Amino acid sequence: MAAQVFARIAKLTGKQLPLALLFRTPTVRQLGEIIGEQGTNITVSCMVPIQTAGRLPAFFCVHGAMGKVLIFRKLALALGFDQPFYAFEAPDVAEEQVGSASVEDMAQNYLRELRPFQPKGPYYLGGLSLGALVASEMARVLSVQGEKVSVILFDPRLPSSASLWRDPRLLAARVAHVMRRLRSEAGTEKLAYLKNIVQNLKGHEQSRRAGYEPEVFWEEDTAQPLPKNVVLLRKSNVLAANRYVPRPFAAKVRLFLSKDESGLKTAVSTSAWRKLALNGVDVRWLPGGHGDYFQDQWVPELASTLKDVLRVCREEQGYRNPD
Repeated sequence: MAAQVFARIAKLTGKQLPLALLFRTPTVRQLGEIIGEQGTNITVSCMVPIQTAGRLPAFFCVHGAMGKVLIFRKLALALGFDQPFYAFEAPDVAEEQVGSASVEDMAQNYLRELRPFQPKGPYYLGGLSLGALVASEMARVLSVQGEKVSVILFDPRLPSSASLWRDPRLLAARVAHVMRRLRSEAGTEKLAYLKNIVQNLKGHEQSRRAGYEPEVFWEEDTAQPLPKNVVLLRKSNVLAANRYVPRPFAAKVRLFLSKDESGLKTAVSTSAWRKLALNGVDVRWLPGGHGDYFQDQWVPELASTLKDVLRVCREEQGYRNPD
């Protein structure tokens, strides 16, 4: 919804507004003042302050493939006002810039904003889906620099996953997931879901003809057409992820995985991350399919689990949790 509103603003005013402005200008009046400023493009920091209050060490989370961070807002609020929560949102890209950035570039850009804000660790980093690759690269760089890092990954993309998704067993598991979803949907929702799958399969075929291979998820967070800036950003991020070759890093990783995903996929994912996280991997299970636990009904359970994991991470890093 927010992306659609901002796309409409861009069409009417010629100004491209980053969605992150919603956290800095929460009122219509403040947003209007920004729109009234000179220039067509308004830039803001990639590090978005979603919840700044609290005495606990801050948690920093990286966007998913679409590059936006509004999905984290309800989780940040559910964690409570003692837990600061910041997210990294990717800047929009022009059509001629699609594919020019790398995961390493994104990690370095976000670290350039993180280090002045928090010069020393321990750092508590998170990443959603494709953002898991960026967060792990940030953790690798920080660990090489001698910093302590804890990493929490939500439904992480498989490292070097393009070849893994060609496994016919994983494709069969994905088809089974789609069939379960179709059985659970009502009439109009089922039609919208099928239409969305068809649109995405067409997009994947066009992507392959263009020379890159996206992940085979088939589904988006919404059946509504995405604004052009989000489509371009997603394509650019997926291209970067497909080229990325991950390297091991000295940190422990907590994987938050969806219960409804296939056992084969989660086994492959866990095995792949164990090869990268030199200090070990711990797995937590949450409801639904890919990213479903960010939906309203599951946010309380996600927040409760994340609170517990962050508490353990702080204890491992020598932080004395408040009573």
